[in-house]
Amino acid sequence: MDDPSNADQLAENVGIHRGKACAILLAKSLSVPVLLDDSDARKFALDLDLEVIGSVGIIIKAVKLGLISREVRKACKCYVVKC
Repeated sequence: MDDPSNADQLAENVGIHRGKACAILLAKSLSVPVLLDDSDARKFALDLDLEVIGSVGIIIKAVKLGLISREVRKACKCYVVKC
């Protein structure tokens, strides 16, 4: 898929990285959730009524679906709570 033509302008106007602008525009055009951890990009995506999922959200979903082993869950929990 080609980069959206207005990604540079959007990135500059919103104050986010061009790659994040592309991800937001792609998610909007496909009506799918967007994976973002950057707070400014997340706020903008939410303002566009996009579903936003962060890295921790992906880990939680994978745990709930049983896609992550017990050992990995323990390591992720330590990382998330900084133990």
